Amino acid sequence: MIYIYVLLAIGILICFIQLFILPIYKRNKIKNQLFKSIENKSYTLKQIHHESYDFTLESDKMILLIKCIMISPNSMITINSQETWDLSYGGLDKSKGKSFPHHKYLNELIPFLKKNFQTEKQNRKVILIYPSTTQIVRYLNESELEEIHVSDLPYGYKVIQFASWDEEMEQLFLLK
Repeated sequence: MIYIYVLLAIGILICFIQLFILPIYKRNKIKNQLFKSIENKSYTLKQIHHESYDFTLESDKMILLIKCIMISPNSMITINSQETWDLSYGGLDKSKGKSFPHHKYLNELIPFLKKNFQTEKQNRKVILIYPSTTQIVRYLNESELEEIHVSDLPYGYKVIQFASWDEEMEQLFLLK
């Protein structure tokens, strides 16, 4: 009987860590890396609370509204429409070309993607994917897909992976 209580306590502890401790740790890691990446640059970064986005990164001409999403690293994101994103995840890293066994819609992005933000400067929505994904694609029509890179502007917003933030941050401000 004591073993059942021990296993139950361990299960509750693991759930607590997964639901509360790890998200706080990941958010702090993102925040620290973003602040570190702009140390010697002329940008202003602010963490935002009680909004549909997490950070603002401001230059002299533009404000980036940054929404962070946390996903499994062995995954693929498909942008079906302006507000519908599909996360395919699971499987093995070694089995390239095989479909992912699990799918989930990223409903937490909908309020951010729908809202029009009015700022004193030009603004752009940025989706920051933590930690990274194997591929980001977008449907052009019913059967044609296009791979999305940080230089692309699908539906007027930028998509960037946290793993490549330092190298590609400057491209977020390009007006393309």
